[in-house]
Amino acid sequence: LCYCRLHQIIDPGKPQRQGVHQREVFLFGDLILVTKTTTRAKKQYQVKMMIELKNVLLRRAETPYYPHLFYLVDKSEKEDKNDLT
Repeated sequence: LCYCRLHQIIDPGKPQRQGVHQREVFLFGDLILVTKTTTRAKKQYQVKMMIELKNVLLRRAETPYYPHLFYLVDKSEKEDKNDLT
């Protein structure tokens, strides 16, 4: 099990305040869970995305505001030349 906190960027063309749209990402042996904290006191999570590792793609992107942007996508979506397999 591995855990990290990332920030979801709603509009890559605009700057976003720090700490907005935080997502907790859990990496298990066979899947990735992307969650949102619903109650800080009890650390309850709402699942926003679940992808089996065999179906995970990373899609690279960059904008003037976010030079190291990536998208976590399911292989069932249209593949792109920027996909990292």
